[in-house]
Amino acid sequence: MNKLLMLLILVMLSQLLIADINLEFQISDNNSQVRFSGENAIINSQSNIYAVYCRKEGNSGILELAIANGYAAPFTRYTLDTLYTETPANIENVLPVIKERNSVELMILYNKLNRNNCLVLHKAIFNTTQNTFTVSELTDEITSAPVVSKDSNDMYVYYSTSFREKPYEYCYFIDTMRSVMPEQNPVRLYSFTKLFGKVHSNDNVELNPASMPFFTDTVSACNRILCGHQPAPLDNQNFFEKGGREFVKRKNLPQTATDLRSIASTPFDSTAEIVYVKINGSTYQSMYANITETQLQIPVYSWFPADDDQARNIIANGGNWYEDAHVIWTNTVTKYDTVWTQGPSGTCENNQFWLNTTLWIEGTVSGMQVWGSSKDVYITGDILYTDTPQGQNPDGYNTSTEDYTDPVNTNDYFGLVTEGNIYLKYKHRDPFLNGLLRDDNCYDLHMYGSYAAIGFGETQNAPYRWHNTSSISFEYFCSHHGLKDFQSISPYTLNDTLFSDVIYNRYIVADPATVPDSLRIYCLNNPTSYITFPDNPNTLSPRILNPAYHNSYPNDNVINTPPMLTFDFPGFNPVGPENIYEICHERGDLYIYGSVITRRVGFFRSDGDSDYRHYRAVWDLKNHKYGTDTNMAGYEYRWMFHDKRLDDFYLPGFPLVNNISFERISLSDDSLDIKSDVTETTQSYISKNCFFVEDDTLKVFISQRDIDDSPISMFDVYSSSNNNEMQYNILTSNTSDMLLTDVKLYNGIIYLMFFDSFSSESAIYQHDVTGNTLTEHTQFTSGFESVNMDFLFDDQVAIAVPEIGNNNRIVFYSEAFPNSHFFDWDPSFIDDNSTNPVSEIYFDTFGNDNIFACILTDEGNGWGKIWVGNGSYSITGTDEEVIPSNDFNISNYPNPFNPETNISYSIPEDANVEISIYNIKGQKVKTLLNEQVLKGNHNVIWNGVDDNNRSVGSGVYFYKLKADNKTISVNKCVLIK
Repeated sequence: MNKLLMLLILVMLSQLLIADINLEFQISDNNSQVRFSGENAIINSQSNIYAVYCRKEGNSGILELAIANGYAAPFTRYTLDTLYTETPANIENVLPVIKERNSVELMILYNKLNRNNCLVLHKAIFNTTQNTFTVSELTDEITSAPVVSKDSNDMYVYYSTSFREKPYEYCYFIDTMRSVMPEQNPVRLYSFTKLFGKVHSNDNVELNPASMPFFTDTVSACNRILCGHQPAPLDNQNFFEKGGREFVKRKNLPQTATDLRSIASTPFDSTAEIVYVKINGSTYQSMYANITETQLQIPVYSWFPADDDQARNIIANGGNWYEDAHVIWTNTVTKYDTVWTQGPSGTCENNQFWLNTTLWIEGTVSGMQVWGSSKDVYITGDILYTDTPQGQNPDGYNTSTEDYTDPVNTNDYFGLVTEGNIYLKYKHRDPFLNGLLRDDNCYDLHMYGSYAAIGFGETQNAPYRWHNTSSISFEYFCSHHGLKDFQSISPYTLNDTLFSDVIYNRYIVADPATVPDSLRIYCLNNPTSYITFPDNPNTLSPRILNPAYHNSYPNDNVINTPPMLTFDFPGFNPVGPENIYEICHERGDLYIYGSVITRRVGFFRSDGDSDYRHYRAVWDLKNHKYGTDTNMAGYEYRWMFHDKRLDDFYLPGFPLVNNISFERISLSDDSLDIKSDVTETTQSYISKNCFFVEDDTLKVFISQRDIDDSPISMFDVYSSSNNNEMQYNILTSNTSDMLLTDVKLYNGIIYLMFFDSFSSESAIYQHDVTGNTLTEHTQFTSGFESVNMDFLFDDQVAIAVPEIGNNNRIVFYSEAFPNSHFFDWDPSFIDDNSTNPVSEIYFDTFGNDNIFACILTDEGNGWGKIWVGNGSYSITGTDEEVIPSNDFNISNYPNPFNPETNISYSIPEDANVEISIYNIKGQKVKTLLNEQVLKGNHNVIWNGVDDNNRSVGSGVYFYKLKADNKTISVNKCVLIK
């Protein structure tokens, strides 16, 4: 026996590879640096190579196509388009992909950045016979790289939008431009609102054509920007200083403050009906309120003088107004009172708080603070910053010079989140000040910070759902008023007398039919048809107590008594009763320095003849319908200044807006074929091969990463060809710490590859479509985030990984032996001194044992040159020491075979011979021979069955020859059924 052939070849815990990468060639130009998107950027078709990539040219990126007609042929390169002029942060999203449309046309799909720095999807069609191309635009406002399917019949390009951003980067963020009244027209913004920052609406943006608001930054809408019912003049810089954008992607607000709830402190008693918090810099103090109820008997008079002047005038003219006023009804009403007790106090600087009670809040903020409540929140006074003088902007913006020259507050940030409504309180009795009546909210009000009212109300079909949808407004938008206690001369004593409990309420009854017909005009519900309401407010003004009513004495005939339209509900206004002039007036100006985020549009000002009131003075408590017209009320001007510091600052727990939308466009006619919005998502990472079509079902896989890199969830999105409405499901798995990097469809099974950045390991899972679960298939000890997976010709899943060290190389792992590589490739073009030699790697196997591996070398920040290696491989299926010898021969015929193959062998001397069959995983399938054999030529037949005489499946098998317990040879055979 030749001693040289007796050398031991030790293959530890791996499979012996018979392989050769015998051809290496470069695709990109040697003088350029490029980036490409991996396997979907290269077509290897009958030895023809087509590749698309981004070539760096200064700060610009150039779309380039490289073509070679054969592995040994030179590449011809074509410049197709400019992808960008300034390098984007996420350059992966502009990298192109390629697909063959027919035998002579290539389709290149790519994004390019427009002047607004938004991605626009393009298609370039290249004719390979004429070497010409045409470029067309498909769609814009997308955030992912385009994806094409490996299926040659799937002529679609898939893409998505996927973002999570801070809504407080907007000065005013509106989900729905509708008021708190369900049946009214959209609310319009008008000139009394000055917006110094970006504005966004998930609805239309509605503007008052007679009184346009003032915008200093971009206005965007998911639908249209309308002035009246017409398109707004977006190019008019008098109104739109930086223009407007229509039909942008929806930015979904969360319906609950889950993020804040999960991190906030909860020191407050949840049984209290009100928690009143005063912030004193870095500390706070609080009071608890509980509401008591008592039943009062309130007389309802047929008439009464409005004030002392009218009473004296009646007496001077010989009237006796007191005797002429009849108590026509007695209402039993509930009087509400507030009992205050001491609440907790503590440190609030750099902290977050959550309450499950109504919150009243005011004060001066130091540091970062976020407060939130599941109930309504009332702003009881100014909310200021310690380090910013009242009236100045915290970001340094100077309103006089219109530049950022004032001092910047680097310390104070405030956020307020509610699942209810935010009200700017009218007046209140301050329990911290022994019940002192405070009316400072009736003048200029200053609010620093970000305010979010995100509650979505009850279920979709619940009654009055609209009323519970959150908004931000001032208290008593629909004002109610009554007659205040007044001092007047008594017609009996002629002395000044205090008259109280003078309530002009009508009957409060559940069923007006129970009231006598003669008195029914006084009912709160459903006045009789013979009562008319003059349309001319000069004739009958509901803004004051009806003069005709007071001058009707003697008024024994109730039918002839004019109806009194002005009324109040006792206890509605806790500092009342007040007359109309006190509660319905313009309170001053409102100054907000930060951002306002609201589900529905609230009101900061209302006209006396507002369309948003219910007609004819119907006040239906159950259905939240209110009274008739009043005076002008609210804040005259709203000055809303965006705090630009918030663009680069994260308020912990503050709700974030998100959007994930999947769409596909036909490559035949450029039509939008499928669109799906997925709302309950966070920031996502889209895997490079996440779209598959099989049996008319589209499947999309994405993994979700939170803005702070918290654990990941997954989604499985699908659509039937008969129903283009896509649905989504959350996949259940134990992959919470892993990032989805690749997806493959192979033999009808979906495989997903994850990368664990913490352990730097890769794992492959199988997707169970029926159970919507993931099952781990293979765990690899080595991982790399940019690796590619593929399937060997024997159905094994494998990965290719760059091994970094003194001898940089590419190593391949298979599922049979995942802990050690089965094949090493030491490319000549990789610099062994490079720390990170590879930016991107993928490999493709085809035929029986061909391998096509593509590598992007890393010459700095992920840029490099594209190289390809082409060759073949095979696997022995054993982990034993092999002692090859020319004196022993073994082979089989036919190969491939079906149903049997003849294995011939020769031995130089008598020996105990064992011939066994192994599968690709190294498991013994069949022992064909194990006995003493004379020297010479012999043969044995394997008929494709195992030791239990059961047929084995198609695939690659290995037959091993051992002589006297020494492994001499391992050969491969292929069974095809």
